[in-house]
Amino acid sequence: MGNQQIKKHIVIRLFILLLLLPSQALAESVEDVYRKGIAAYDKKDYGAAERYWERAAEQGFAAAQHRLGNLIIENRSIGGPNPSKALYWQKKAADQGIAQAQYQLGVVYYTGMLGVEIDNKKAFEYSKKATDQGVLDAQNVLASLYDHGLGVAKDHAKARCLYIDAAQKGHDRSADKLAMKYLLGKGVPKNPKEFQRWSDKAKDIRHGGDNTGQGASKPDMDIEAAFSKGKSAFLARKFDLAARYLPIAAKQGHAGAQSYLGRMYAAGWGWCKDYGIAASWHTKAAKQGHAESQFFLAMLYFRGAGLPKDLAKAASWLHKAADQGHLHAQNALGAMYAKGRRVPQDDKIAFEWFQKSAEGGLAFGQFRVGFMYEHGRGVAQDYAKALHWYRKSEAQKGFSLAQGAIAGMYLTGRGVKKSLDEAIRWYNKALEQGDIQSRLNVAWLLATTTNKQYRSPKKALDFMSMVVGRNNTPSYHSTLAAIHAAKKEFSDAVHEQEKAIALRKQAGEPMDIAEKRLQLYRSGHPLTCSDGVCDPWPRL
Repeated sequence: MGNQQIKKHIVIRLFILLLLLPSQALAESVEDVYRKGIAAYDKKDYGAAERYWERAAEQGFAAAQHRLGNLIIENRSIGGPNPSKALYWQKKAADQGIAQAQYQLGVVYYTGMLGVEIDNKKAFEYSKKATDQGVLDAQNVLASLYDHGLGVAKDHAKARCLYIDAAQKGHDRSADKLAMKYLLGKGVPKNPKEFQRWSDKAKDIRHGGDNTGQGASKPDMDIEAAFSKGKSAFLARKFDLAARYLPIAAKQGHAGAQSYLGRMYAAGWGWCKDYGIAASWHTKAAKQGHAESQFFLAMLYFRGAGLPKDLAKAASWLHKAADQGHLHAQNALGAMYAKGRRVPQDDKIAFEWFQKSAEGGLAFGQFRVGFMYEHGRGVAQDYAKALHWYRKSEAQKGFSLAQGAIAGMYLTGRGVKKSLDEAIRWYNKALEQGDIQSRLNVAWLLATTTNKQYRSPKKALDFMSMVVGRNNTPSYHSTLAAIHAAKKEFSDAVHEQEKAIALRKQAGEPMDIAEKRLQLYRSGHPLTCSDGVCDPWPRL
């Protein structure tokens, strides 16, 4: 083979090798060019930095596009000021998800920098994107846009939440703006204490030189030390302090810290309420086997708060927490079995879970065990045991549901000597704590009893006007129907009873008594009760 043929073969082989080079190798070479630009910039050789970054930028390297745009904005380009070129490269970088480029574009459109026409909608768009990636400076701009209604509908509450969140993460200017809101009463009531609180917060951040998102604490603090400080602050309800320390441990995988953060976001303690973030932290902790977060995550799925409503997932997480002895999870799981929500309806299993939580000392579980004994659900009916568990429940800081249940037993003579006076006394105890079901039961009693000392449809209607939060339930409409019937307003009574029946059908509840009452009202008769009282509809 001649020299010419050998050279030809070598060229062909080299060409094939180039074709077979992995794309990663090409990407690495672009990154090397970008890094050379950084090295040149650090040496203040801005001309070389620009050349390197321009080469990498033209190959689509987002970080180089952003740095090149910055270089031009800083007026360090060898070509001199060129606003349109700076804007071009920042847009390229922002479109590839570079958060700082998104933030800078937000500022450009908000202020009209680089000779750009002010466009608040674009300012909002880019600031929101950067905020979603955790850029606190962008969050501060976004809050200002909400505060002034620029590019988005004015929303002082949303602005306040954004300022609070940024300030808690160590952004001093957001703390300053919060302080001024409370000083001037801008979107919030004037509050000198809150003004001082956020002013002090801004000073603390600046004094600590902290803009890392961890407040005055050190990001490299020992995990257990950070959790211990955060937990102590949480339990002392010093949520500002808890917000400094708990994220340090939570971000490093501490399940307890993650759980506390989930609770803080769900309740709006230290930050504005955000069920989505709460769900995220509880999910992290729950997957590590943290029973408290497993329970809270189940409740978020149950309510559809921060997550799509999913009763099957709620039941699954409740099982995990209940199996670890979590009392509230055991009680909630019992309720799901009692009502057949995404688990087979089974009163025996429901009773077993209620009993576990009751024996663990949970007042709500004790009330439900009493209920199951009273009505013979999942266990043999036993009024004495029902009263025993109701009294244990009521003894815990006057648990109002148990007080109402005891009143019902005196009202009907179940396990005790029937006494209207005792029933009223126990109902009044529950009413003092604002128990809505007891308010409905008293209204029912006033409308249906034949005891002239207590009968008063007018007072019953007054009681109903004070029922808040349960005015679209079967018991509400059924009680209102009885009141209208007592006042001989039978068309209204029929209308309300039909509403109650429709709601019971939706819930799959028994209909026989409700249908009998409807027929009674249609025939023009009020509800009459034996022995002077009617048993109100029980509720588990």
